[in-house]
Amino acid sequence: MYRWKRARFAVILLCVITLTACAPKSGKKNIEITLGDLEHEFMEEFEFIEVVGVNKEGYDVLLVAPKSNPDIQFHAYLFQGDAGGLPVIGMNNNYMDVAFLHYAPELYKKHFGILIDKEKAINDYYAFTEESNFSNIWDFNKYLETTNFVIKDINQENMEEMSGKMAGALVDFLNIHPFSMRKVDGGSAYDVFRAMIPYEFTGENFNEGNLYNSIYTSAVINETNPQQAVYEVLLLHKERREELRNNESE
Repeated sequence: MYRWKRARFAVILLCVITLTACAPKSGKKNIEITLGDLEHEFMEEFEFIEVVGVNKEGYDVLLVAPKSNPDIQFHAYLFQGDAGGLPVIGMNNNYMDVAFLHYAPELYKKHFGILIDKEKAINDYYAFTEESNFSNIWDFNKYLETTNFVIKDINQENMEEMSGKMAGALVDFLNIHPFSMRKVDGGSAYDVFRAMIPYEFTGENFNEGNLYNSIYTSAVINETNPQQAVYEVLLLHKERREELRNNESE
């Protein structure tokens, strides 16, 4: 009996490995899996637009959009990974990044007086992802540092004022889909689909070290004084960056 169960488990495991390793890299089934993964992650329906490329593993890169807002067109693709040594298929996408580019220009104009061409920002981002054959889909900060989305020259003298402007923009983000949504296991501030405002302190580079350089919507969720909450996060980030510099100089 035990040997039969062990053999059955081995057969099931072999089937899983085979199906995973042979997941379609293109075609109808590839699209179905990708859309299904997106719907599971974001709790809404998406539609396929077209294939725009092939990633380094040979999987189709799809251009897709939420059915609730077809104007937000973003990339999604499958990739080969592993879990405990077993092959698995994962899914990458830049939905939140493109949604940020779609809505942030209006909020930047409102809260910071910064004018950003939305169409150009999105097209430049598409070009940025295509340059690396879509391998940099997760490196949004590398793109942001080339734009006016980075709020520059934050310092002790203007920190209180800038905290108010940042808090206003972040609160507005929380009233916009998809940033107004919470994940399935949500409830805490860190379970929302977050937007962020990138910034740099005076004399520093935004993407240097890629740490403590953004304020997220999680900083203002359920806060009675969002400006004070953002101010405290900026103070903490400033302290942490100074600690990092001190450690590097030792």
